[in-house]
Amino acid sequence: MVANRISTSGTIVNHLDRLPAIRDEWTEMHRDNPRTSIFNSFEYVKNWYECFAQPEQVRIYRITADDRTIGFLPLVLYRKNRFRMLGSLTNNHCYHSVPLIRAGYEDTFPALLAEVLFKDASSWDVLTHGCTYSFSELSNWLSDEVIAGHGAVLTRNLQPTFSVLLDKQFKDYFQHDLSSKTRNCLRKYIKRIEQEGSVRYVQYGGDEARRHFHDFVRLEDSGWKGAGGSSIKKCGPEYQRYYDHLITMLADRDALRLYFLEYNGQTIAGIFGYTDAGTFHSFKIAYDEQFSSFSPAHLLFIHVIEHLITSSPEIRRLHMFPSDGGYKHRFTNEEATCAENVLFGTTFRGKSLYLYSTMKNHLREIPGVLPLINRLRGKGASHTDATTEDREKS
Repeated sequence: MVANRISTSGTIVNHLDRLPAIRDEWTEMHRDNPRTSIFNSFEYVKNWYECFAQPEQVRIYRITADDRTIGFLPLVLYRKNRFRMLGSLTNNHCYHSVPLIRAGYEDTFPALLAEVLFKDASSWDVLTHGCTYSFSELSNWLSDEVIAGHGAVLTRNLQPTFSVLLDKQFKDYFQHDLSSKTRNCLRKYIKRIEQEGSVRYVQYGGDEARRHFHDFVRLEDSGWKGAGGSSIKKCGPEYQRYYDHLITMLADRDALRLYFLEYNGQTIAGIFGYTDAGTFHSFKIAYDEQFSSFSPAHLLFIHVIEHLITSSPEIRRLHMFPSDGGYKHRFTNEEATCAENVLFGTTFRGKSLYLYSTMKNHLREIPGVLPLINRLRGKGASHTDATTEDREKS
């Protein structure tokens, strides 16, 4: 009875101009739920759409029950290889995308969302939703149980993400969670840098961090990221607008944090991160390559861990995101995953793409076959790659 009423009253916001109509109830719901994230706030979602989507690509699924809104799922509609794709609000600089759910409806929302999604099934072929972390309270909002009976197929692509559980004193973490090789290397680098010069660790939060953000941007751009065009400073104008708004939003909520390592008065390493829902996300790290003999990034990183444990008891975890980069595994002390959920819809194209994906996975097991097919087709990227750069505008 309830599910039928909800599936009928669920609505879809399909244009940027229609966002102001849902601002008040979105803001009220976000304010009243103590477990919400910065990244499902109305201000963040609106900024993402304005920076990375065309107005008509907006797709927000609004779910109602008992004559009240109980949640929103923001997505973006785009075309790729003639397929109509619904994607999460993620790309190479945005690694969070979670639905907003009214407090008390966490168990009810997923099934009701599925009702609305499949009522709208004729308008999309595949839904890809990335950056779902296993330690998140909403890690299972899309599951086989939720979509059962709707005729769709859900696959989940998992990769490791790297994190540190801050559940013990720093000396115990250093002694028991790090390998002897890592401990010895850190001690060696600490001794070397302290013997050769003056060392100072600096941290900024809130408005102070906002004022120093461009110091981090300059440091990051001075190294290999700047040379390779992947630094924040080298990003296009849409990313500059995104970061300007994000940094302001994080600073206003006292969530923005910057850490720097200074050597003889010169900044030689920096970390840009933010706190959200009890986790410190270490988003970007940079260092001056002239001082690589000190391993300054590693020294700063172990300092950040110590500082969080001793000065921020409300922070329960440090998260470093997927992609090891050659150092993250040395500090992690728990197993965590990042999931991309791929929901193949009930349209002919959705079912066809599922069959193609299944066949491709089988071909991967035959040495040499898949690279040959890709060369013949001129195909480079996976069909589930949902970064903004790869999206065709609808």
